[in-house]
Amino acid sequence: MRGLRQRRRLLSIPFAPTHQPKIVAIFGANYHGMDTYLDLSKEQYLEFMQYDISEKFQMLNLLKFVDKVPGTKYTGLQQYKHYMKVVMPYFIEAGAKVIYDGNPYFTLIGPAEYMEWDKVLIIEYATKGQFINMISSLDYPGDLRKKALADSRLILCK
Repeated sequence: MRGLRQRRRLLSIPFAPTHQPKIVAIFGANYHGMDTYLDLSKEQYLEFMQYDISEKFQMLNLLKFVDKVPGTKYTGLQQYKHYMKVVMPYFIEAGAKVIYDGNPYFTLIGPAEYMEWDKVLIIEYATKGQFINMISSLDYPGDLRKKALADSRLILCK
């Protein structure tokens, strides 16, 4: 990704300094009445920016796919696979790597009537700064991820 670090967004977010990436919270209700999340809230983003992370860290991704991506012939799973192919050069540039990629099969603790998540990923990032730079990149394909998902969680782990 030649020049990736040089192509940053000029951001304007009313709740944060201009050097931080634009984060838009999208809320709704999922199929079992819980709130849905496709992006960071401003409060969570600002708290994350204050969190002292000086070493490698992991992000647990819990993903629920849409049945069909609106305006396309693709399922959410197909769209997410495309997103992962497109985002891989950004991961490499940021020193990130997928350390777990799996599909839930059975719930031992939790609702037995349905499988809450379609996919579980754990991504390891080399530094907080590289993570922020990656998601702030002008060409970062976050829109591909959002189109694929009905709901998600992104959980910082150390």
